[in-house]
Amino acid sequence: MRESARAGHVVGVFVEGTRQRSGVVGTAQPGAAMVALQEDVPVVPIGVYGTQFWKPTNLAACSLAFGEPVRFEGLPKGGRGYKEATAEIERRIRVLVDWLAEVHAQGRPDGLVPPL
Repeated sequence: MRESARAGHVVGVFVEGTRQRSGVVGTAQPGAAMVALQEDVPVVPIGVYGTQFWKPTNLAACSLAFGEPVRFEGLPKGGRGYKEATAEIERRIRVLVDWLAEVHAQGRPDGLVPPL
């Protein structure tokens, strides 16, 4: 991951490490934060909502919301920095997923803009 990020490539990481069937955001793991801090690259938080309703015979609609890129300048490149950055990534994803839950409850209308 670090090599790809260092080379300027986009690296996609599901920070929870597994799918959350409940629709509630799980605990983020520190890998994305570590890469962001070590390679001085931004993180774009993305919320995913709706896949918790999927069944083998029914792929219900799901939605994605992209947050603003965030950099973690000033945080130490070590355990404390990884912990702080991970908490912020998780917080931003929770905001996006909560917003998407409201969007789904409204019938997924067009033209809505995710919160910053």
